[in-house]
Amino acid sequence: MVENKTVNPNIVIISGTCCSPVFEEVDKQTVKNLEEALKHLEINAEISLAPVTELVQATNLSWVALEKAYLMFKKYGIKMCPAIVFDDDVVFVGGIPTVEQIEEKLTEAYLR
Repeated sequence: MVENKTVNPNIVIISGTCCSPVFEEVDKQTVKNLEEALKHLEINAEISLAPVTELVQATNLSWVALEKAYLMFKKYGIKMCPAIVFDDDVVFVGGIPTVEQIEEKLTEAYLR
């Protein structure tokens, strides 16, 4: 376990469920893995889902993160989903990251 620092990350999963119901199970597994990683590292964070078709309306994403997500969607289309955003950084794109992968990115972003 890593020593907990006072962090309160803004974590958003960009979801493709608006385009294909198949992504519902992908989103559930992504949230589960993310919650497990956060719990293990003792990081308190709210996780929100933002459908890719509603990115502009997602008030929990910064303009920097919105621009990055939009450019990825423009390049890769729905294949970019799910994508995970930590504050202004898009850290995962197009697949379900493992708990270990998420822990690694969380540690890099918030615990060093």
